[in-house]
Amino acid sequence: GNFVDLYDVATGTILDEERVMIDADIASIYAVVFNPEDGLLYVGDSNADEIYTVDLSDGSTTFFADGPIQGGDLVLQAGNLYIAKRNSNQLFTLVADDDGIADGTSEATLIGSIPDETNGMAAANNETSLICARYGTTIFAEISNTDGALITEYITNLDGEPFELRHGDMASGCADDEPNIDDCAYQLFYTHEGPDDNGYALWSVTLNDNFTASYVELEENL
Repeated sequence: GNFVDLYDVATGTILDEERVMIDADIASIYAVVFNPEDGLLYVGDSNADEIYTVDLSDGSTTFFADGPIQGGDLVLQAGNLYIAKRNSNQLFTLVADDDGIADGTSEATLIGSIPDETNGMAAANNETSLICARYGTTIFAEISNTDGALITEYITNLDGEPFELRHGDMASGCADDEPNIDDCAYQLFYTHEGPDDNGYALWSVTLNDNFTASYVELEENL
């Protein structure tokens, strides 16, 4: 069945003893994001185009909303849930309600286009843009969360040379638990598929002022 491993950013280790088994038969998980506000994990099932929440204390799941989950990613930013749909290069959102987060009662709204082959996406270190990883390219793209318009591009850098991205998801957040992302110790992560499908690695990514993206490998052979 499906399971979730927890990575402790403070110690730089995967907490093997904290593995959480997901109790529902979610056939095809392609998009995942953690919500620090409610402590739930949001997962997208691409076979059913549905989004569920997972309680990490026991692995129980609850239907959250219908959404176009097709190989992209989920992002929570300023109370809104964003959906990157890879096969059509589209950006959708579920808008926040009075409780501060989208509640899944309304359908996802198309708000714009995103760069080709976006298969990972995360919140930028602000409340207005998103970071995308593009399969088969050497580019992390920063886009507007209003309409998906391109803001800037960062060229991946490995030992001074561009490095091709493959399949992989992204995540970001505050490593010091600050509620305001502008004041937090922001970190950006990317899970990278190794050459010849040789497992996945977890990277910490830095977007540099010279428009390159460098990384530190945190875990290999995930």
